[in-house]
Amino acid sequence: MQITDTSKKAIDIYYDKLESLINSVITEYEQNFERENIAELDNYIAVLNDSLDTVQDKRATGEFYSELEVIFGIFNKLNDEYPAILKEAIHYFKIIFALFSKISRLDISVVPLIPLIDEDMFKLIPFDTSFEEFYFSPADIRKAIIVFSLSDLSGINDFLNKFNVELLFHLLDKLDFTNENSGTQKYLLIAKDSLDNPDSLKSFMNLYEVSVGKEIHNAYSYEQTPSIRSDVEWDYSKGYQQFDDTIYILSEYNYQKNIIDKYLKLYQVIENFMFREPICSLVNLSGDVMFSIRDFQNLYKRVMENEMNALKKFMKLALTLNYKETESIKFKDIVYLNWGNLINTPDKTAEINGFLRKLGYKENYSETVNLGNIQDFFSEVVYKLRNCIVHNKETEFHLTYGNFSEYPAIARLLEDFLIVCLEELTFNMLINKSQLISYNYPHIKLFR
Repeated sequence: MQITDTSKKAIDIYYDKLESLINSVITEYEQNFERENIAELDNYIAVLNDSLDTVQDKRATGEFYSELEVIFGIFNKLNDEYPAILKEAIHYFKIIFALFSKISRLDISVVPLIPLIDEDMFKLIPFDTSFEEFYFSPADIRKAIIVFSLSDLSGINDFLNKFNVELLFHLLDKLDFTNENSGTQKYLLIAKDSLDNPDSLKSFMNLYEVSVGKEIHNAYSYEQTPSIRSDVEWDYSKGYQQFDDTIYILSEYNYQKNIIDKYLKLYQVIENFMFREPICSLVNLSGDVMFSIRDFQNLYKRVMENEMNALKKFMKLALTLNYKETESIKFKDIVYLNWGNLINTPDKTAEINGFLRKLGYKENYSETVNLGNIQDFFSEVVYKLRNCIVHNKETEFHLTYGNFSEYPAIARLLEDFLIVCLEELTFNMLINKSQLISYNYPHIKLFR
């Protein structure tokens, strides 16, 4: 390492910081507290003065000071009882003492081997990030990146255990306990000459974390259990075994707690239903009659249909099913009712319209939705939302947990409209063994 005017020995950084921290409290005491004659405070300062003498003796002999717990204990008492005397150090002393403690346990014979610490190599700056801590240290120490938070230091010892020894001293050197707290409580240690591009840095950190198996997103939890309000008739003799695969998917749906993952599981069931329906209609119609080549051709045409068109055709049939037979309520009516509840105030309407624009709809599209077109609209939104989750095209809006919170309307759209409607429809069709998705015969007859 190049020796510059700003290079210091590692052990000098340790002692400079320790002595400076103790002296900052003693000086504040002498200037503003000494004449108040507070016996307990006087005793605390006396202990710090004695400790400072010992620290200086240890420094002269090239040893590590080993009674940090005594000084740290005094700082904690001052923090609880006389916080004003710590001034700005009140924000930093806990992480500084964590570094002191970690460094003091090093083999003293190794410390002289640590390269001189160039004080101009790194900068420590406030940093707005979702990470509570981040550590990246390649072979070239100048490319190291460290993020830590002052708001929760419960895991600081485990965090410091990851550190390259040289970085311990760089971080200690950069912690200036005379600075005002930034308010963010989070700080970044990075090369002093690094480019000032927070977005690029955040993307780098995100990529690194997922590459080592960690999660960077905050999932939106949805733990509402299915609630069946429509007319259903449970009957074990109906033969639900033909739905075993679907039942297990619904079990996985119940297992999921994150709302986007739950929605995709529910869509998986609907997707199965919409391609099952044309098969059921052809197979059930043929009955005991032999299945011909032409029937196979017709079947192929129907199941190979465009997915959006297939979903619309299925929903037009499914939404005509009875929701409450005695009240002559169809699923179509319930879907439209839920939609109306979703946009029942101007602010909710504006938010929903804003998200519909992200899905490709025109301005104020909600005003055009009515009972006559609710089936097509419902199908489109179900399909488009699924696409913006699973597709990742540059030309399409992509919904992730990373941007989920940017659109408050999406949570309501899922919770109060899409999920509740699809969930009710799914369980109703399964329990009642709807003809739209049920095979009447276990076999297709190809010859007599």
